[in-house]
Amino acid sequence: MGMYTELQLNCELKESNYGVLYALGNQDKNVGFEHVWCGMLQGCSAYFPYNSNSCYEESEWGNFLSIRCNIKNYKNELQEFLDYIHQSIRAFDGDFLGFIRYEEDQLPTILIYRDDKIEYKEFK
Repeated sequence: MGMYTELQLNCELKESNYGVLYALGNQDKNVGFEHVWCGMLQGCSAYFPYNSNSCYEESEWGNFLSIRCNIKNYKNELQEFLDYIHQSIRAFDGDFLGFIRYEEDQLPTILIYRDDKIEYKEFK
């Protein structure tokens, strides 16, 4: 049984990404996912003291993704999404991207961009 998991992530993407739009709940485009991701980045529970506020903006300055959500993370769906999205992130090695935190954890796990991957670093 999964636990509620909070995700906060802010980054720039290299290009448009329909998987991100799908995870935000946009079903206007056929993105090839029949998956639990649909709308998951808008998920919210009473375990964390805020409402979900995730958005994706394409502009002349870049493609920006801002995620603030929490869901019942039964099968590590959030980590699976991060594994998917890392290849689209435009960042420098060592950049702070955000954090992930389980409902019973007092401190979050920090998300760092490292070697074209997302590194999970325990906060100590």
